[in-house]
Amino acid sequence: MHLVWIGRRLTSGASAALRARYATLAWPPAHLLLSLCLHEQTRAIANVGTPWSLSAICLKFCFDKNMRNVVGKSHVFLLGAGASIAALPKGDKNGRFLPNLKNVSEFLDLTDEIKSYGLNAYSEDFEALYSYIYDKGQFDSLKSKIEKGVRDYFEKIDLPDEVNLYDNLLFSLRKKDIIASFNWDPLLIKAYERNYKFKDYLPNIVFLHGNVWHNYCEKDDLLFPKSTMCPKCGAKSNDLPILFPVEHKDYNSDFLIKGSWDSLRASLKDHFLFTIFGYSGPKTDIEARSLLKDAWDQNAVKEFADTEIIDIKSKTEIEENWDEFLYSHHYSIYQEIEEGYSFIFPRRSCEALFSLTQMLEHWPENRFPKFDKLSQLHDWIQPLLEDEKRVENNPQEDFEYKAVLYKK
Repeated sequence: MHLVWIGRRLTSGASAALRARYATLAWPPAHLLLSLCLHEQTRAIANVGTPWSLSAICLKFCFDKNMRNVVGKSHVFLLGAGASIAALPKGDKNGRFLPNLKNVSEFLDLTDEIKSYGLNAYSEDFEALYSYIYDKGQFDSLKSKIEKGVRDYFEKIDLPDEVNLYDNLLFSLRKKDIIASFNWDPLLIKAYERNYKFKDYLPNIVFLHGNVWHNYCEKDDLLFPKSTMCPKCGAKSNDLPILFPVEHKDYNSDFLIKGSWDSLRASLKDHFLFTIFGYSGPKTDIEARSLLKDAWDQNAVKEFADTEIIDIKSKTEIEENWDEFLYSHHYSIYQEIEEGYSFIFPRRSCEALFSLTQMLEHWPENRFPKFDKLSQLHDWIQPLLEDEKRVENNPQEDFEYKAVLYKK
């Protein structure tokens, strides 16, 4: 049984009493709601005869207007090492496991060599080790071995053939959304590769520390997977830099990494749902936290937005670590991604959140079934894609297809 700490979200089994009590938290004061509607809908409301009908029209107008606005707001997914580790609970296609940033040295079989340099204190903390040696000339040989070892190990990581957590993650979001990853491993890009025929429906993906599976053609200004060549000129580029853990990271030195951060920050300024999955957000990573917080603060609707944190740490530890990103009670903490909005309401996470928190209307759950083959996942998701196409061609309409029934 997994733990689910509920901040703002109500479960489908919430009682009527609880929903009524929750309404006082979710809704702005009635007089404010009324004044907002009157401000924009004066002519339409002038002919209303009773207070009850006035409220009904106000509520309907605000819901319709705001729901359409929410459709365009981002769901931002921030991934750390814990996400990729969760994606490979039994190892990758060839039985390899992913390290976290504490035990990288052990996975690279460099523990003895690190101790031979008299760095025993750092043998079980890769971040502290690399930060200590990276600008000290006497450790250049060890630094080079570490950098090569990291790239070689992570490049060999491969997705299992069956449907993976990362396949579901890609299809749980839409083109307006973004996945920003701190991870070097190729899992997310490889999932994107094998679902590429749906590229027009998949979210934007960026890598905040670079990625071992990214290549770049300077001539054509194109990013492409390491397994392929430039789709325009056929060139195969050299390895792109990956950002190693140091005490003070420079996110502006490499234009691709800077571009990734710019994309993430732009989405955070306009998000409705922010999910942090498997990323510890260490307080020592001052630059990353500062960039994230600056963008988060500029979100004009953060009073209505929600934050989800998916982590195996205790609730108290998580709340203390992310306190500046938690607005009032508008957050939820889970231990598994399957309990998050994007996996319960694939491709409709923002709309489902708005419907519940602002209208107290709970959509039917639409969790991913367990699929063995990607073709099954593709067939299952198709009705949702078709409904999105309909709304795209008719912007004043709302989604109709909220749930998909699946039978094997």
